[in-house]
Amino acid sequence: SKGTNFNDLLFNFNNVKNNGEDFVILVEGIFDCLRFRKFAVATFGKKISENQIALLQKLKKKEIIIMFDEDAFEEIIKSSYELKNVFDNIYFVRLKSNDPDKFFKGMSMDDRMEYVFLHKTIFHSNFFKIKLLK
Repeated sequence: SKGTNFNDLLFNFNNVKNNGEDFVILVEGIFDCLRFRKFAVATFGKKISENQIALLQKLKKKEIIIMFDEDAFEEIIKSSYELKNVFDNIYFVRLKSNDPDKFFKGMSMDDRMEYVFLHKTIFHSNFFKIKLLK
């Protein structure tokens, strides 16, 4: 039998679609996503596929905030480039350690959201071109 193609899915898509917010947080894993309930979708890994980008467009959000695991900064930058072709406002949050599930454990939802909005950095493609070409 044929398995699920996770490149065609965004975990938590339906909960985020009608949440009334103008942003979405993009995380890697299901448990990371569950920390942010109706505010996040998960890509099932460090990459984002064309199909997942198409799903993100269907969410009709003004801001995409990428918050992958601590060890995935290069992937955050690559994903930002891909998303920049489609969305105007791409941000990222670089965690100091772990993944969002572990990093935000024990924090209230208000504290988690405050952290994200205080630490989000707007993506400017010019900042990273030189680093990626090496």
